[in-house]
Amino acid sequence: MTIYSINGQIVPEKEARISVEDLAVIRGFGVFDYLRTYNRIPFRMNWHIDRFFNSAEMIGLKISYTKEQVGRFVMEAMQESPESECSIRIVNTGGISPNGITPTGNGDLIIIVKATSVIPPEWYTKGASVISYKVERFMTGAKTINYLMAILAQEEAHAANAIEAVYISRDSGLVLEGTTSSVVFIKHGRLIIPPARYILDGISLKSLLLVAEKEFEIERRDIYQDELQDMDEIIICSSNREVVPITKFDEMIVGDGNPGPISKRLMELFRKETIENPEGL
Repeated sequence: MTIYSINGQIVPEKEARISVEDLAVIRGFGVFDYLRTYNRIPFRMNWHIDRFFNSAEMIGLKISYTKEQVGRFVMEAMQESPESECSIRIVNTGGISPNGITPTGNGDLIIIVKATSVIPPEWYTKGASVISYKVERFMTGAKTINYLMAILAQEEAHAANAIEAVYISRDSGLVLEGTTSSVVFIKHGRLIIPPARYILDGISLKSLLLVAEKEFEIERRDIYQDELQDMDEIIICSSNREVVPITKFDEMIVGDGNPGPISKRLMELFRKETIENPEGL
């Protein structure tokens, strides 16, 4: 069962509508964030809401509600859901513009709550495949509704029986991030992550690193595509997938083709954190 909230009001599906003149529709202008629950507690909700507002600020979009109000609307919508665990999408549209391009601060706040996605268990036990996709994401710090590149990249990934596409800079060969995930490389027991300036502020990545840094050395540096063959293990992480071991990157087998020991430990640490500290306190 899906629950819809528009500007703080729970509405039936047939009333969950925005104007066809909204900049979200005619220009793809708006921001969103996505999170899920553990034991019916939204994981790192305040972190997600902070990122949501930061995304809006980066693109010059005014949100008509406070962070506290958005958090309350999320909880009210979630409490209406009968699902044991929920996925939560928060969207702020661009609003209606007199000239069809200039934002005027009248966008709608939309919250969609539904059951969490079921992820194939073999992704975690056997590992999964990703492909590379040569492109740079515009405004990496903003989580916007403009997902054209991600959609095209995901189509290529699905055609290759891969679960994700990883962006590679066309000019430099820098490895960046997945379409909807962060990427972590593992070499000689060290976790290597692209610099923050190149990638979205991943909540799952940040949560993982907070617990992983107690056991592993973490290095943030430029990573180039020709280095991938030297990596011992690779993982991706995101709110919906959690931590997934990657055993094939394009045509390259990672490690021995099975989830490695550090990947398994990172999965364990992340899942423990989601249960013991979902609010990030």
